[in-house]
Amino acid sequence: MFDNIDLEEIVGKNIKEKSTKELLGNQNNIYIKCIITEKEALNGCNKKIRYKYIKYDENSNTEIKVCNEITVKIPPKVKSGNRIIIRNSGSTTRKNSEEGNLIVEIIIK
Repeated sequence: MFDNIDLEEIVGKNIKEKSTKELLGNQNNIYIKCIITEKEALNGCNKKIRYKYIKYDENSNTEIKVCNEITVKIPPKVKSGNRIIIRNSGSTTRKNSEEGNLIVEIIIK
């Protein structure tokens, strides 16, 4: 089983391929832990995740803090420590910087 699950590949969005190292190495990434039960891990589930991130506003030439809520699809048979990578959902801290990814680490309790 893979340690990193790319949610966009699961739901069918095909964006320019990058290696896991490239996806995880972006300084604008946001890392979140998602706690699920053993039953949720076995069967899969949907989890709402709220997080804050920084967006660069080109009009005012400043960074602004933004709150976001998304629903993450946890696939069946996921293991503790697996990560789901949601591309381009992280921070953008300066003009023309690459948008970070949201990295969701699964913790089974």
